[in-house]
Amino acid sequence: MESEHNDPSIIPLLDLSAIPRETLLLGKRLADTKYQIDMLGKVGWGELTANLHGLEASGEWNGPDDALTFFSKVFPFAILPSETEPMGIYQVPTERVIGRSWRWWPDHLSGTSEEKLREHLNGPQAAASTSYYFISALAVLLAVQGQSRVNYCRQRHIPTITARVT
Repeated sequence: MESEHNDPSIIPLLDLSAIPRETLLLGKRLADTKYQIDMLGKVGWGELTANLHGLEASGEWNGPDDALTFFSKVFPFAILPSETEPMGIYQVPTERVIGRSWRWWPDHLSGTSEEKLREHLNGPQAAASTSYYFISALAVLLAVQGQSRVNYCRQRHIPTITARVT
């Protein structure tokens, strides 16, 4: 991937035009399912299947699964991209990103901290602390770094996230 721009106004949108419609629907459904699991589990894991939402082997609840853990539970034999693959900076559709929100829920932010977060998400360094794996076979992205912003962006109806993508 060749995009390395830092000016948010010229960061390209991740191109999904070659992906079949059926695959796009499947990927969106998978990302939506993870979001719904995170929303249900926000107050605890009692309402959820333990193996899909952060239950440690010891029985202790550890919050939502990160994207890689969740994905490997759903697709245990899938081959993930390598961390050594080249990355580019793109605007990615929020609805296609699987993340792990444990820090930036809108109701946990004060007006000032939410304003600072929005400035960061729209600023020139928005992608600096991100690493997203693009799984083209499912048209979905797994947030390895920068995962806390995903559900925040969903709840605030922010359509794209600036991220470094494999």
